[in-house]
Amino acid sequence: MDMPIFMKGFVVSKLKLLLNGTDLSKSQICIGEDVEFEIAVQGVIASTVDWTATGVNTGSQTGGSKYTLPMDNKGITTITAKVTDECGREKELDFDVMTHEIEKPTATIDYT
Repeated sequence: MDMPIFMKGFVVSKLKLLLNGTDLSKSQICIGEDVEFEIAVQGVIASTVDWTATGVNTGSQTGGSKYTLPMDNKGITTITAKVTDECGREKELDFDVMTHEIEKPTATIDYT
């Protein structure tokens, strides 16, 4: 049984940012990756999100459940997702996403 709409207004939905289908807290991005962002609201993918990316990697998209952004620069990109909740209110959430440089080995082996 679902809660009445006026009761839903008191409950804050848990929103998660997914990167290529994985929770942000369990993800790592390297320079050069194209990352597909999604917002999960209580486990369900939001169907309409307005996306804005600021920081070292920038871009935007109005609408859509998925947003693909090339992560070409090292550093922090702030992903702003604007969604509409069950009561018709717009909510804007910011997520900081770190892009890491690909580590290249510097060790050498001497077989002598």
